Amino acid sequence: PANRLAARLEAGEFRLLASLLARMVTRELMSPRRLRPSDATGEIEVLRALATLLTAAAGRLLTQEEVQTAFAERSKSLVTADFVAAYVKGCPTVREEAEHLAWLCENVTGAANKRSAARWMSACVSSLRFESEMRQSGQSPSQKLASLAALQRSARVCELGEVEEAKLCEAIGAVGDVVERETRLVAQLSRAKAPLPQKLSALLRLASGEAAPLGPAADRAKAEALRLLRQPQTRAELGASPEAIGPLKDLMRSAGLAA
Repeated sequence: PANRLAARLEAGEFRLLASLLARMVTRELMSPRRLRPSDATGEIEVLRALATLLTAAAGRLLTQEEVQTAFAERSKSLVTADFVAAYVKGCPTVREEAEHLAWLCENVTGAANKRSAARWMSACVSSLRFESEMRQSGQSPSQKLASLAALQRSARVCELGEVEEAKLCEAIGAVGDVVERETRLVAQLSRAKAPLPQKLSALLRLASGEAAPLGPAADRAKAEALRLLRQPQTRAELGASPEAIGPLKDLMRSAGLAA
């Protein structure tokens, strides 16, 4: 019977019933009860699925404002201390905790809830524990910087406020600065006995935020790439390898350099 009813609802019949069911869902979303009391990650996944379904129904069964209000109200419960503690409890590293919090930032709605989620993530990436873990990680310097760059990019797509996004990116960039200064990765790349296009490519990937977080580390890579590009032997070597110029131009544009 439930399948037959679902088929008829999908066909556009019983529109009043469909609308009432949709409003029952939004009322449940606005209630204080957890959707998955023992699974914080699963609760976010359920909310993402519901967001897709209810957004598709907006304008037909519900107004856009009703959908937004329901998810903003539910998001309040996702940024409480109890929920966040349960959500990150199983993370084996602080970096994974930060990645989970970036996912939380992306999935909550409402300006106030976005700010609250951003504060949780900011506290994580600004902590001494996060910096110490990144410095002492068994990963190579390039892997550490790449993971920080990925985390920074995650923060930048969460649609946070300008101030919150800037604080997060600055905090992650500061850790990248420490990691790069300790390992002197930019200097190592510059001195490496490798083809010039390969060295420039590596430096420009750092400078563009692709292989290192934007901030002091990326700025040092950008300055070193510029120094190499201004050398006469660089122009001569690139002129002898025209096939290498195309990819480098794309990286230069990404790094904010004139190509």
